[in-house]
Amino acid sequence: MAAPATEKELSALNDFVELFREPASGSGTMIYLGYPYENGMTTPADSTTEKQVSATCPQPVLMCDTNNFARNNLCAQLVAELQLDSTVPLPGTPRQVCYLGDGVAPNAYCCASWTTPVPGLTKGDLVEPASRIFKTCTANGISGKVDNLVLHDICVALCLSNRGTGC
Repeated sequence: MAAPATEKELSALNDFVELFREPASGSGTMIYLGYPYENGMTTPADSTTEKQVSATCPQPVLMCDTNNFARNNLCAQLVAELQLDSTVPLPGTPRQVCYLGDGVAPNAYCCASWTTPVPGLTKGDLVEPASRIFKTCTANGISGKVDNLVLHDICVALCLSNRGTGC
């Protein structure tokens, strides 16, 4: 059964609410957060709208950042967890997935977050962009963003850092 996040943990991450948490394959925890009003959105929006959104999405652009670095080992574990269960759907309609490891917030987190709700995501949908950021933006920690990424025909930005906001 999922354990609720403490207020301190939630405020360390952002203003999202916890949708679900589960033990990771190692000693950490996977935490899924999103806006309460988006939770339960389980069917895709009108496909015409989605196609219009993706049709206007330019080529993906990866940018590294010098703010909100996540520890390399935590991001490696997040990517590994997403890959391990790549066919598993994300519960609800989260806007971020965080790996909580050892340490004190915010240095205990590596989070993949995205700017727009994307119904029907699986963990595997996040592996390639998160892995790309992880492999490219590794100077003294991980912090980066892929703009213009198409997930399920929706154009989003996806970030990897020690927080889930600001993407």
